[in-house]
Amino acid sequence: MRGVGRTGGAISLVNALATGVGCAVGVGLSVEAEATLDDAQDPGAPRWDLVPECDTPLVRATLRQAIGQFAPGRSLDVRLSVRSEVPRGCGLKSSSAVSTAVLLAVAHAVGRTVSPEALCRVSADVSQRVGVSATGAFEDAMASVTGDLVVADNPGRTVLRREPPDSRWTGVLWVPGGEHPPAPTLLAKFQEHAEEGEEAAALALAGEYLAAMTRNTELVEQLLGYDYRSLRESLQQRGALASGVSGLGPALAALTTTSSIAEVMGGFPSEWGKVLPVPIGPPFPPVGGAP
Repeated sequence: MRGVGRTGGAISLVNALATGVGCAVGVGLSVEAEATLDDAQDPGAPRWDLVPECDTPLVRATLRQAIGQFAPGRSLDVRLSVRSEVPRGCGLKSSSAVSTAVLLAVAHAVGRTVSPEALCRVSADVSQRVGVSATGAFEDAMASVTGDLVVADNPGRTVLRREPPDSRWTGVLWVPGGEHPPAPTLLAKFQEHAEEGEEAAALALAGEYLAAMTRNTELVEQLLGYDYRSLRESLQQRGALASGVSGLGPALAALTTTSSIAEVMGGFPSEWGKVLPVPIGPPFPPVGGAP
């Protein structure tokens, strides 16, 4: 049995650490997981063959959960590979994208159809249990799977608002070197600023996504020490609709339009970071291949 799961990266408009409510939107950085499942030759000791690049505690925990949930009671030998365009550890939702792609691949291999909400609840539970996310990043997983603008309540694992992004939007990412600290180590610091987080979340719930992105990045920059304000002001003068730290950074994302994308790209300091133009929304079907 073979299954393929396709998801994508995402950017934060509202970080969920402060209040539990977060907002994210999908971007055109693809992730593809391919799983081949066979009845175990030794039912007492099923064999898992994972490509070394994807053999992480998160992937193993996700794979274990996927088999238990989508193929309960079966002992399966597994071959798994994951190909990802999403840079790791810089706020572009690589963990959520990989986790959901693995879940989709296993579900597809055994012929199960799973709703995005159900799939992303599993991803959020595993991510929180493994410790790669403090909240579960349910909104990130939903954005990775659907490409939509998603506002979600993480403690309740519920979608509060979801819609396709504005068709006029496109994106530019600036990815400097370095990785952010683990999210659980920053939870208390963000929760001390719940009031500012609530302001950003309220804007997103009202559909004021660009304003929410700006208010959120002001808080994230304050707490993590990113000095991006002058860069963001310059990007706005070049045609950015809004820009901000994605997740915990250090990646900075700008939303703009096609007519302004070249000008906005030229505003990033490419000499010490990668500048990536990306579509906003889902550039891929969520599942491919054949069971």
